[in-house]
Amino acid sequence: MKGFRFKFQPILNIKEQEETRSQEEYVILQQAHQEVVESLNQLVVTKEEQINKIQSAESEGNLDINQAILYRNYIAHLHQEIAITTEEEERSKKDMDKGLLHLVEKTKERKIFDKLKEKQEIHFYNERLKAMQNELDDLAQGRFIHQKSKHMGAD
Repeated sequence: MKGFRFKFQPILNIKEQEETRSQEEYVILQQAHQEVVESLNQLVVTKEEQINKIQSAESEGNLDINQAILYRNYIAHLHQEIAITTEEEERSKKDMDKGLLHLVEKTKERKIFDKLKEKQEIHFYNERLKAMQNELDDLAQGRFIHQKSKHMGAD
C-alpha cells in the first residue's frame, strides 16, 4: 500500500514560495521605513541643535547679521527637508502597511492548503487503519471458523 500523497502539493509549494517572498518584501519595507524614520529624527535633532546655537549666540551677544542670515537659511532648509522626509515617512508607512496586509493574505492562503493537506492526510490514514482493522477482523474470523470447524470435527 502506498503512502499519502497530497494532490495539491504543487499549489501548496507555490503558496509557500509566495508567502516567503511576501515576508522578504515586508522586511525590506520595514527596513526602508526605519531608515526614513531615522533620517527624519536626525533632521529634527540637527534643526534643534541649530536653533539652540543661534539662541545661545544671540544671548551671548556674539551673533552678527551674516551669521543670523546663514543660520536662518540653514534652519529653513532643514525645515523643508523635514517636511519632505515626513511625507516620505508617511508613504513608507503606507507601503509597509500594504506589505503587511499582503503578507497576511499570503499566509492565510498557505494555511488553507496546509489545513486541507492535514485533513486529507488524517482521512487517508484513518481509511488505511480501517482497512487494516478489517483485514485483522477477517483473519481473526477465519481463524475462529477454522478452529470451530476443527473442534466440531473432533466431536
